Amino acid sequence: MKFLVVHPGASWATHDVHVGVVEGLRAADVPVVEFRLDNRIARSHDFLHYLWRRQRRIAPSEGWPKPTPVDVLYQSSTGLIERALEKKCTDVLIISAMFLIPDRIRLARQAGLRVWLLCTETPYAMADELRIAAMVDGVWTNERSMVEAFRSVNPCVAYLPHAWREGVHNHTVPTAADQSGDVLFCGTFFRERVQLLEAIDWEGLGIDLRLYGTIDLLPKRSKLQAYARGALVPNDQLVTLARQSKIALNLFRKPTDYKAESLNPRLYEMAAAGVCIVSDDRLEVSQKFGVNVPTFSTPEEAGALLRSLLDDPLRRSLCASNAQRCVKNDSWKSRAQQVLINLTEWKRDKE
Repeated sequence: MKFLVVHPGASWATHDVHVGVVEGLRAADVPVVEFRLDNRIARSHDFLHYLWRRQRRIAPSEGWPKPTPVDVLYQSSTGLIERALEKKCTDVLIISAMFLIPDRIRLARQAGLRVWLLCTETPYAMADELRIAAMVDGVWTNERSMVEAFRSVNPCVAYLPHAWREGVHNHTVPTAADQSGDVLFCGTFFRERVQLLEAIDWEGLGIDLRLYGTIDLLPKRSKLQAYARGALVPNDQLVTLARQSKIALNLFRKPTDYKAESLNPRLYEMAAAGVCIVSDDRLEVSQKFGVNVPTFSTPEEAGALLRSLLDDPLRRSLCASNAQRCVKNDSWKSRAQQVLINLTEWKRDKE
């Protein structure tokens, strides 16, 4: 096998999945060629808009249509199949496919390439993921409760949990000297997250909260503005910020139409980094970590739990070291081995 791995096009969480998959496959001595959709989207946008502005100057009376997002996505994926054939790839592995024109999948299969899809947005984008899953040879999903839903459109489906990256997240347990802040949260400020964070009496509890992420999504009059420290940060920088905090706060997204069970990337990453984590609850949290990742259900529970842990450095240290041991086998190298096992089984079933 030789893979063309298609980047998802986004710059943060799914980018980290792409990098982890590529690193894991290469560690297994599988040849990999990358098709970096993130760079191509940005360059295609600039190129098409440059041509549009140029034509408006040359022939202003012609009424040149402004490039649309679909035009940009089409241009950005041009050359994908040619790249795979040129590099003698046998398989195309698409990470997410949120910004990939579906016709590329159809044409890739017509060209004799096997096409596989790793869904990273389950269950938040089920309609789109199911539509694309029906077009490919096999599918992995990051949400275990949705495996049967995917099998309704494709027989080759497996649950692939998130993971952490070796050399980025597997650090030793932080010492007290490292921890200058109390609670760190980094992520996208979805409305339900803002509502929960606003409902906690951070000042009354005497907690130093540090927020990083999509700060522009915070309401201008939100009291959380006082705790905003910066934008989204790369994974290696986030590990440093987490090690400088006594607790990393994990908040799941809240799907509206489905019930999610599985862990998100942040829990694997922070656990591997030896950081004490507090999270809202999901079934897989207790199954994976037991009491080593304390959970809450309400803002009141969250505030009380955080204050209690901040007053108990020994418990924080035990939680951090035990959670780290719980994920010691959950690196992207391990996930790559699962990918290869699944592929072998699926290809055998198709023969």
